[in-house]
Amino acid sequence: TYGNFYGYASVDPATYKIDITTADQSTVVASYSAPLGTATGGAAVVFASGFLDDAQGEAFGIWVALPDGTTFPLPVFVGINEAAFASALNIYPVPATDRVNVELTLDNEMNVRYELMNATGQVVNSKDLGVLNTGNNNVSVDVSNLSSGIYLLNLNVNGESNFTRTIVVE
Repeated sequence: TYGNFYGYASVDPATYKIDITTADQSTVVASYSAPLGTATGGAAVVFASGFLDDAQGEAFGIWVALPDGTTFPLPVFVGINEAAFASALNIYPVPATDRVNVELTLDNEMNVRYELMNATGQVVNSKDLGVLNTGNNNVSVDVSNLSSGIYLLNLNVNGESNFTRTIVVE
């Protein structure tokens, strides 16, 4: 919740995944990678800033602040399941006006579904693509009826959320 502080935690040096969920924790709307493997003996503050709905202000992100005042954003997480089924994913154009093209290279035939979610995690568009073939696949997602803003495109493979990417609609 905006403005809440949950205290400090001491963690072992490693790479962590930070999931941002809807209030009821039913949907992950963004995931970030926190590469803290080289931070032995160091200190940092990890904090969230911005809005999932960019119309309200600055875009949402997870940031790190170091004791010397240096700040930097954490990268969007590349899901652990991605390597298990796909060797390439390309989404364009960014920003989009009427369609988003998804180029997906699958290592095996897979049942694929996409969900397009708004900044609050509400699904605004979804489609079951059925079984896609091994190799290159091209999927077109219609965004022509959406308001300008930031959305999350989630690709589900065999019922699991595997890829989540931010797209911008103008």
